[in-house]
Amino acid sequence: MIGPLRWDLRHGRLVYLRGDQLYVVDTERFALVHQVRLPIPEPWELHLTANGRALVFGADSTGEPPSAVAIVEADGQLRREELGAERALRVRADDRGPYPDTVFLDDQRDTFVRFLVPEPTENFRHGRAELETRPIAADSAAKRSRVRLPAWFDGGVLGCHGGLCVLRASHPRATDTMLMGRLGVVDVRTGRAQLLPNTVLGYNCGIAFAADGRVAVQPGAGADPILIEPRTWRVRPLGRPAKDFSPMHAAGCLAFSSDGALLATASEYEPVMVFEVASGRRRWPPPAVDCSAEPASCPASVAHWESCGVAFTQGDGAVVDHSELGSAQKLDVVTGKIRGPDLGLAWAYVEGRAVGNEEWATGGILSPLGGYFLAYDPKTGITLLDVRTWTRLPSTGITKFARVGAFSPDDRFLIVTNRVWDLARGTFVATLP
Repeated sequence: MIGPLRWDLRHGRLVYLRGDQLYVVDTERFALVHQVRLPIPEPWELHLTANGRALVFGADSTGEPPSAVAIVEADGQLRREELGAERALRVRADDRGPYPDTVFLDDQRDTFVRFLVPEPTENFRHGRAELETRPIAADSAAKRSRVRLPAWFDGGVLGCHGGLCVLRASHPRATDTMLMGRLGVVDVRTGRAQLLPNTVLGYNCGIAFAADGRVAVQPGAGADPILIEPRTWRVRPLGRPAKDFSPMHAAGCLAFSSDGALLATASEYEPVMVFEVASGRRRWPPPAVDCSAEPASCPASVAHWESCGVAFTQGDGAVVDHSELGSAQKLDVVTGKIRGPDLGLAWAYVEGRAVGNEEWATGGILSPLGGYFLAYDPKTGITLLDVRTWTRLPSTGITKFARVGAFSPDDRFLIVTNRVWDLARGTFVATLP
């Protein structure tokens, strides 16, 4: 069974793990380029750098990952480095979706960054967490460094992009039942950290990064998002700042449009919303609409607890709201109205009771460009949806596989188990080595 898999279209490669082996294949014929046995037990976390290196993190003899890294050069040369015994915190980097790793890459400086803390976790409260930066290349001019993080850091890393990481800070009124926090940021290249004023977070807040460096955060259910401006780190609310929201509620999901002008949000029990970033105005539902009083005017999200997703389609003509339960719906980016026929994919909660086709599928994936949606179930097989036309596509052969691999970043291919499906041709074209 194939493990973590990463596309590298810049170098025409597909890289994946299987057991203790790293495989590199080309993306034209899907022929084997390199196969490398990794000198680390239990490899489990894979990253690709901009210059073609593969970094694989795994356990050492104690079985506590990730205390070692295998670095595979583009030509297949290999070396191993020890990382130490400290605990590395989970980081949700912007391109990793909902599955956080313990490392994120800073390609501008050819380094990788980790958040370290000694056990026990109570040490967060005493300012003992550290930010570690390590060079990737053996001959790199960059130096290994560590920076002590402020005492307000409570161990939560919301996400990282470029040289900026958004952190969760302890809240003076937080209790074990409220699970509330505040926002902080740190520049990993300078070590500068700052606690952001007048911010309150729930436990499962959402985050998104724009290409220009802006960061959007949805504090919790019932709250409109806030925007963190690049460089100045000034906090600006979008929509209407909420006085009350549920800090214990489900995860929030956010996405910027391709030009960064719009922001979409989704979470369970809440409507899908679109905001205009420059003005801060909520485009839909209209600001004058009270969604609690007029639910028919507010398209309900198909999000479910910690499974949610929202994205703009290529060209930004529509917003796709989806969840890993296999539910999906398409909404017009201008009006917020649902577009296309009901294909039995969308469902929502009404007065605490699930309606629609909740048990139809156990998971779903939206392709990187938003052109396809894949809903799959180990028993009933797989449905492949063309998002542009909102129609089911013939998918003979993509059935009854236990797990789906990944779409290619250009929406051209789909990996199903170890087979390559050409989306345009509608057929399998290769089997991975």
